[in-house]
Amino acid sequence: WEIERDLAVMDLATTNQQQFDPAALASWREEELDRLERFSVWSKFRVGERDLPGWDGKIWDTRWVDKEGRSRIVGKQFNTGPTEEAGLFAATPDPLGLHYCLSRLASDKRLCLLTWDVTSAFLQSNLKYPKVVRPPKEIREDREDLRVCHKAFSGLREAPAAFQDTQEERSEKELGFEYCEVERCFWRQVEKK
Repeated sequence: WEIERDLAVMDLATTNQQQFDPAALASWREEELDRLERFSVWSKFRVGERDLPGWDGKIWDTRWVDKEGRSRIVGKQFNTGPTEEAGLFAATPDPLGLHYCLSRLASDKRLCLLTWDVTSAFLQSNLKYPKVVRPPKEIREDREDLRVCHKAFSGLREAPAAFQDTQEERSEKELGFEYCEVERCFWRQVEKK
């Protein structure tokens, strides 16, 4: 993916609502574009140029979200109710399950708890079906300059479920963990004898 971009000189007035230093903001946005490229999140796409199996024909807008120290491109795929693909999903452990798990850990010295935080988690998660998005105007050539997303990112409704699926697949195949079918946030690694 090649794109001409000079974020240091672009007009930030319309998107720099919090009045960040323009040079810092440009740097944060450049880092986000590099992150999207590093994880192969999307590729250029123009309607009619090629067939895109699985695409539903919708084009979703994106926008910049800027916070001190980081900018992100987020999808504007609004939550308008349950969907067949993702539904309303949050990988959050049930309190009862968490209490049980902590109780077991406290009563058996052979057990241990492992937690992890994944940097740019959604960007590492494959989508089941391609999504087509219109990047923010600062980085697109014209209104028809689109991107087909191969990976999830913030603002896409199926991003949390895609991350959970990717986490399950990698944890099972690469780390030898199996997840609890009742509580998807709990995993165990069976000790091999």
